[in-house]
Amino acid sequence: MDAMNSNTGNTKVWSVKMKLKVAHYIVMCIFLSVMNYVFTPSYWWVLWVIAGWGLSLVMELISLYYTEENNERK
Repeated sequence: MDAMNSNTGNTKVWSVKMKLKVAHYIVMCIFLSVMNYVFTPSYWWVLWVIAGWGLSLVMELISLYYTEENNERK
């Protein structure tokens, strides 16, 4: 019973951390997009940052989903 409660608590912690990571991603991408527009509007290098960082977030979300799924089966 305790293991089940700790998994639920762990899931809530991961959920909060992921929400913060996504919020940080959005804020930083907006900031970098503005900086890109102001200083180098001829080349949108910020797209590389958005793509790379977004791919990292998606991979982490997929990993989190499969980890939770495996924990539920146990």
